[in-house]
Amino acid sequence: AMIFEKYLEALHGEGLFKETTLADLEEALAQAEKQGLIKEEAITKCYALQPVFPFFLWQQVMIKGEGVGREGATSLEKAFCQYMSILAQSYDALMESKESGKRQVGQFLFRQDRENLQKALNRVLAAQGDFYRLHAVFNTYYFDAPLYIEAIAWMEEVAGKLEGYGEPKRDAKFLGKYAHVIGNLGTQYLHTKDYLLARQKFQKTLELYEKAGQRQ
Repeated sequence: AMIFEKYLEALHGEGLFKETTLADLEEALAQAEKQGLIKEEAITKCYALQPVFPFFLWQQVMIKGEGVGREGATSLEKAFCQYMSILAQSYDALMESKESGKRQVGQFLFRQDRENLQKALNRVLAAQGDFYRLHAVFNTYYFDAPLYIEAIAWMEEVAGKLEGYGEPKRDAKFLGKYAHVIGNLGTQYLHTKDYLLARQKFQKTLELYEKAGQRQ
C-alpha cells in the first residue's frame, strides 16, 4: 500500500504543515514521478523515493507559503526522518519474518531505500535523536549477510557518533540501546575471528548495560 499518508502524519507533527493534505501534494507527486524521484514498484505496489524527494516537495509546494524559510526546511527534514523510521520498522519486521517470501520482500525494500535510510540515520545521529529503529534495520540486514568488514566499518562509524551524545541524552534507555549496538559490533568481530576486539566490545556492552541498570 502507498504510505505517503505516513509522511503526511510526520509533517502534521510540525506546526507549519499541520493543514497539509495529500491533495495539496498531487501536482508535486505527479511531477516527481515524471522526473524519476518516485516510482511505483510493481513487486510490492509501493513507492520508492529518491533521497532528494522531500526537498523537491519543498521547492514545488511548501515554498509557496509565506514566511516559511529555514524553519520549513527543518520541518521537512524532521518529517523525512520520522517517515524513514516508520519504513525502517516495517522493513525490519519483514526481514525478521519466518516466511521466506516476506524476508525477501523486506530485503528488496531495504536495498531500494538504503540511501534514504542512511541519510535519515545520519541526520538523526547528528541531532543526537532516537536512532534505534533506523539502526535496527541495518543491523538485521548485516546479521544475515556475510559482509563482515563492511558491517564493522558501518557499525564503528555509528558507535563513534553515539559516543558523542551529550549527557542529557545518555539516559538508561539510550545506554541500553547503545549497549545493543556495541554487542552487535562485537558479534561482527567474532565473524572475522578478531577475538580480542570482540571481547573488548562485549566487555563495553556489559558496562553499558550496568550503567543502564539492566542485567544481561
